[in-house]
Formats: sequence, structure tokens, C-alpha cells
Amino acid sequence: TLNDFGIVTDEDSRLVIDHNKVKRAQETLAAEIRQDFEEEIKKNGVSCVFFDGRQDETKVMMEWEDGGKQFPGLMKEEHYSVCQEPGGRYLFHFVPNESTPEKKHSEVLADHIVEWLVERGQDKILQAIGGDSTNVNTGWSGGAMHWVEVKLGRNLVWIVCDLHTGELSLRK
Repeated sequence: TLNDFGIVTDEDSRLVIDHNKVKRAQETLAAEIRQDFEEEIKKNGVSCVFFDGRQDETKVMMEWEDGGKQFPGLMKEEHYSVCQEPGGRYLFHFVPNESTPEKKHSEVLADHIVEWLVERGQDKILQAIGGDSTNVNTGWSGGAMHWVEVKLGRNLVWIVCDLHTGELSLRK
């Protein structure tokens, strides 16, 4: 049709778009945005991070018990998002590894956060960490905020969400 209307000719085929051309353009743009983000983080630094998690149903390929065919299914999976304050800018997200008897869930969460900070040279700049008041975040025997402090080797300011704390009494 494009040939019939003279939009595309043998000499000028620049308006022909295949799906690979669109995919390549998307990948190039994503790489540029990622590079700009990394440069901005290095330039401005991250002084405070907030994190929160939720259980989501995630589409996965499951396998029959006999190891045969695979089929699509839904699985409950925990996802965490981390953002920067002030401004609430999204930084990254992760799916935590399985906890082990040697490593509690809260320490696994802290590992992900500290790893991201260290990779970008932000571990010395971070001053505060925040989240809701769940036991895994603020627990007296080692919540994720405590483990971040331990892994960084210094104290941080804890910012615990009062809105989450206030709604607990309304749930009963």
C-alpha cells in the first residue's frame, strides 16, 4: 500500500518500520535514560531512602511435578520498591532472595538496599532510611533498618511512617 501511494519508493524507504526497528529504538532510549539516571545519582547523591514491599501475584512458568511440560501460572511473590526522599523519586526495585536459618528476611532486604548503595558509591552519603512500622523493617531484634546500619557501619536516622502506625488501631 505504501508503494502504491508513492510514500515508499525503491530510492526512499525510510518510512518503512519493522518491529525490530521500534525495539532497537526503545532499547537505545532506555539505555540513555538509565545512563542519565546513574549520572544524576552520582552528581546529586542519595541522602535518604524509603522502602516498602507488597505481595503480588506474578505470572510464572510452572512445571508439572513429573518434570514434564511447563504451563503458565500465578505465584505470590514479594516485591520491594525503593525511592529517594525528598522528592519521592523511584530508585529501584527488587524481589528478595529466600531467607535462610543463618540470614533472616530483614537482613536479606538490607543486603539488597546496601548492595545498590555501594554499587553507586552512595553508602557514605546516606543519612536516613525510612519505611512503615512493620516488624521486618523496625523489629527490636534486627529489622531491615537495623541491618542497613550494621552493614554500613554507622547509625542512620530512622523515619517511620506515622500514617501506617495510626491506622493499626482502626483495623480492630
